[in-house]
Amino acid sequence: MNDDEAIRSIKAKIEREEALMNAAISMRNLPINEGHRSRIDSELRDNERNIKFFKERLDAIQQRQAQQSMDRMSLGEDGASAPHPPPKDSNANWQEGSYGPGGGQYGGDLAPPRHPYASPDAGSGMPKARPNFTKLDLIKYDTPYLGPRIQLMLSQIQFKLNVEEQYLKGVEKMGREQAEDCAFEAGVEEIRGTAHRHGNIRHSGW
Repeated sequence: MNDDEAIRSIKAKIEREEALMNAAISMRNLPINEGHRSRIDSELRDNERNIKFFKERLDAIQQRQAQQSMDRMSLGEDGASAPHPPPKDSNANWQEGSYGPGGGQYGGDLAPPRHPYASPDAGSGMPKARPNFTKLDLIKYDTPYLGPRIQLMLSQIQFKLNVEEQYLKGVEKMGREQAEDCAFEAGVEEIRGTAHRHGNIRHSGW
């Protein structure tokens, strides 16, 4: 991989980390429990560390590129008196528009000849295929489907929130039912105690 490709790759990784960080910050602002909040904080620290690392690598490559450019300029000045190569032959087979030895010219057209039966818009007007990916593809660090990955993370957080909400409702309902049962049993015991006292009074009166 040359320096230009490395720079593009590193910039793409920085953008991915920044997008993940923004998504994590948005999820952190949701009404979630401390366990989820702690996990999101850990992911944010990882994002910050990765961004710092990638930016340091990017600076190192750009500085190396600048140094190499200065070296080439210095060599160019030293060899300014060197003879220049002869001009290209306009009729050579390797001239633009030909296709190697034996390849004919195509009227000076730089593009390759079209297939005689091909549509003029073949390959350009066709709708793009919908990307096919799985959840396993989305959880990979270097997944190219960043938007769907963020949507998956948000949907997972929302699902967990819904489960917790249903759990809390169930606990509250059980608490109310238990309180009602306790009140009912206390009422029954009170009625029994009252009846027992009345029975003792009648018995002593006889």
